[in-house]
Amino acid sequence: MSSREQEQEGFPLETQKDALRRYATQHRADVVKRYRIAETASKKDKRRTFRDLLGYVKKDASPDGVLFLKADRAAQNLVDCIELARVETTTGCP
Repeated sequence: MSSREQEQEGFPLETQKDALRRYATQHRADVVKRYRIAETASKKDKRRTFRDLLGYVKKDASPDGVLFLKADRAAQNLVDCIELARVETTTGCP
């Protein structure tokens, strides 16, 4: 997710995507799916996207890992943090 403030600070969405792409390339990882939450997304839409990601990891793909640019992109609250930890424990996906 990229806010107007991040855009003004020189950290727009495209820059964030490039950083993740570089990291994946440096670590010889294949990016198979991307999730994006628009700045204007409602709380319901944000939760749906987060749940879609968790569902993908749990059922569809069992990837070797999930990349987030920053910790606050991975978990927006304590419930998200707990859910991510639970998914890591049950799937082995860091």
